[in-house]
Parts: sequence; C-alpha cells; structure tokens
Amino acid sequence: MRGVPRNPDNTEQVHYFIPDQQTAWELMPYFPGCRSEGMGMENWRLPEAKQGGRPKKYADDEERKQYDAERKREEWKQHDVERTQKRKQEKLERILKEWRILNGLENAQ
Repeated sequence: MRGVPRNPDNTEQVHYFIPDQQTAWELMPYFPGCRSEGMGMENWRLPEAKQGGRPKKYADDEERKQYDAERKREEWKQHDVERTQKRKQEKLERILKEWRILNGLENAQ
C-alpha cells in the first residue's frame, strides 16, 4: 500500500474497493474499525457460456452416416462411369490395332 493508509497519524477516511467478499473479510483484521459494504452487484451473474466451435453440420450420428453413405454411392457411380469409359476406349484401341494388323498397316508384335 502507498499513500494515506501507510501514515499512522492520518485521520482521513479512506475507501477501499475489494473485488470479492472473501478477500475483504481476510483484510478486515488489518484495518481496525473498518466495515464491509456491498457494491450493489449482489444479483450480478456471469453471462451464459456460448456454444464454442464450428456449428454442427449434422443433427446426429445417424444423419452423418446416411450422408456419408450417399456421398460414397455417388463417388462409386462416378467411378463406375469413368471405368466404363476407360474400358470402352481400351477395347476400341484393341480393335483398331487388330484391324491395322489384319490390313497390313502395322506389324504384329
């Protein structure tokens, strides 16, 4: 402490604001004749904690699994289409190669 509270000859009234009641009670014995008063915040409460983090994408685990299954089905459909197109292309290339060999345009290997 500094200033007026340290001077034992001082008779001026001094006001201290202690943030919590427990600390105020612990300090009272060191200041004879002091009194404790509330600051008018007896009904004050901390605000409700907000839900942290990213908002949920799915309502529950079942919905998440259902979405995942649909996504995988769509991926497989796309993969199947690509695989089918690739097979058709390979088959066409084999047929054209055989045709060129049969017509003498290319040597058989």
